[in-house]
Amino acid sequence: SLLYAQAHIEYDPWDWVTYRFSQHVFSISDGHEHVYFATPGGILQYNIFGRYWAHPITISQGMSDFFVYAVYYDLNTNILWASTKNGLDFSTDGGARWNHVRREDIGLRQNEQIIRIGSTSNDLYCVTSSQLLKVDRLSGFLILPYADIPSEYEVNWGSYLIKDGDYNEEILDGFI
Repeated sequence: SLLYAQAHIEYDPWDWVTYRFSQHVFSISDGHEHVYFATPGGILQYNIFGRYWAHPITISQGMSDFFVYAVYYDLNTNILWASTKNGLDFSTDGGARWNHVRREDIGLRQNEQIIRIGSTSNDLYCVTSSQLLKVDRLSGFLILPYADIPSEYEVNWGSYLIKDGDYNEEILDGFI
């Protein structure tokens, strides 16, 4: 016999939170109220005004994967963007509900990941190890692969992990 327990239950965002060991920070972006950190355990959020760590954003809130390569908060549209192995995730409500753009729809090759995200007043840009993608900043769909950075606009970038690059201790000390 079949047992139907709690049939047709709809969960609201933040009904539960999944925690996972975060290890390293791959990307940082600041928003209106939070600073967002991309980690292997999801997106960590630090409340700027209250000076406390809020609950992490993980697959419990609808992200496509725990491992987040890049995070970016677009201050013009108030959309939070995250790059995972499955593609590009975005949230219009601060991380409570997520939409997904599959990696095939963005034109990513196998084993290619978005490592940096930024925006202009018109478009979203995603950087991989081999190309710059111009993406619609409201829907996440690909506009132009192998794009050039527009010279007439200034791109606001989220941070990214630098491997084997310059380590400038003065910048870090000034930030702390």
